[in-house]
Amino acid sequence: MSDTGLYSSLYEQLRIYADKFDYSIISLNSESEGSRAQARRELAKLLTEIADKGSTNPAARFIATILNQELAAISGQGISICTTLAQALQSGHQTPTEMSKLEQIATVIDKECSNTLARMRGHA
Repeated sequence: MSDTGLYSSLYEQLRIYADKFDYSIISLNSESEGSRAQARRELAKLLTEIADKGSTNPAARFIATILNQELAAISGQGISICTTLAQALQSGHQTPTEMSKLEQIATVIDKECSNTLARMRGHA
């Protein structure tokens, strides 16, 4: 597989996660309780999958590696924050601090999408 093909496949998987995170975070502020509940379930599922060390999903494992590095530098916490946030979301309530952490995770994933796109185009 060429570098472009490899990066393209990786970018596609990252973009799926990034879009799901972004959409779900936006939905947490929805007027509809049904939309908020669905968003909490979706985010909890994504976070649990990323934190699962036994996951066979290569995109989830890659994101876990990126988050572990980036979140340690940002907040002093690594991938364990994903488990904590998933549990908070499953309880049905999230604090402003937890929302901030969700947004940090979404930002890290978006940044990696941009970096992968740049590599795909030969800029990095």
